[in-house]
Amino acid sequence: MSLLSPNGRRSKQDALWGSAEIGVGALVTVWGVATTLHNLPDQKFNYQLAWSKVGLTVPNWRFFGPNPGISDSHLLVRSFDVDGSVSEWSELPLAHHRPPWALLWNPGSRGPKALFDLIQAVMSLSMKSGGGLGSIENSPPYRMLEDHVRLHAEIGGSTASVQFMLLQSTPDRNGERELKPLVVSRNIPVGEPKGTGIRRASDERAISA
Repeated sequence: MSLLSPNGRRSKQDALWGSAEIGVGALVTVWGVATTLHNLPDQKFNYQLAWSKVGLTVPNWRFFGPNPGISDSHLLVRSFDVDGSVSEWSELPLAHHRPPWALLWNPGSRGPKALFDLIQAVMSLSMKSGGGLGSIENSPPYRMLEDHVRLHAEIGGSTASVQFMLLQSTPDRNGERELKPLVVSRNIPVGEPKGTGIRRASDERAISA
């Protein structure tokens, strides 16, 4: 049968489509295997750097495993008055109000993200130092967090100092939350911060007070 006949052309096209399907299937299989190896917990196979040089991307899902983030971080503050009275702990929110257009334009998320990164940095430094304040209270993240607390804590005319606590909460099997204090600051004298903290930006604050 001549390849120029309709049946011959159809057979040739079928052969080409079959070869293309096999090629695409092999490529997807290789990509899937590389993705699986790339996301192994021990990170023994890391193809991201090598493949990116030729324009190929391998998804990285290690954020979700093997130890996904299940804990929430909380920033609590209390104040000390000049007469010696101490207020109850109250929480400073880490999030901010998201308007409907935040899906497309959300510059206000940068402040909360910076605050979250500061808290994580202070927690990490505290764990590395065994929970002591001496080795972390002069670090840039700690000093910036101090300034943030000064700026956003509710300070009255008789307030002499404030104190913050970083708390971690983790849900248990009973639906309750296990609370674990990680960092408790020294008393912070009130007054104008030294300019290292996260500042309010206009009436539309980047970080809700």
